[in-house]
Amino acid sequence: MLFPFHWIFYLGASALTWTTIQALLRPSHDIVKRELGHFEGRYINILNYKLHNETVKLIGYKKIKIPLEEIDAFEDHYFTNYAELQKFDSHFYDQASMELRIYFPVAGALIEGQGSMIEANELGEFEIEDVDGDYVVFGRKQTDHVHDVHGNIIKDGVIYLAVKAHPTHQISKVFVYDF
Repeated sequence: MLFPFHWIFYLGASALTWTTIQALLRPSHDIVKRELGHFEGRYINILNYKLHNETVKLIGYKKIKIPLEEIDAFEDHYFTNYAELQKFDSHFYDQASMELRIYFPVAGALIEGQGSMIEANELGEFEIEDVDGDYVVFGRKQTDHVHDVHGNIIKDGVIYLAVKAHPTHQISKVFVYDF
């Protein structure tokens, strides 16, 4: 009778040790970078673009840093509800940096090209195949639904970003921005 107790105790202690070690291990930034590349490719493919593949397109993301003191609660909720959360195609959790990224098409973005201001459609697409500039988003037109964010400048119906957005990287004809 004593032997099974030791065996159960050993298994229980091993499981606790393994769970603690797993909780401390985080994927490397290289692994996350590879997973992120796969995610961004899938995200681009789920957007129902109206224009052909050779046109310029813009997507953006917003990083939400998870505070260290809240990471355990966040990850517990995230991984417990992982299957349900995956139904929403626009987020990526970077475990290495402890950041949640929310992706979106850069609807109505204004860039400068061909000597004038060019506006993206609601999916962040332009009816052009190349821009003679650096693909910097400098703002968007003001509408009833799009107002101001603190720090931006509104002039002549255009909301100019306080800090112009440069693409962080490019996937084929899709430019990716960190807003």
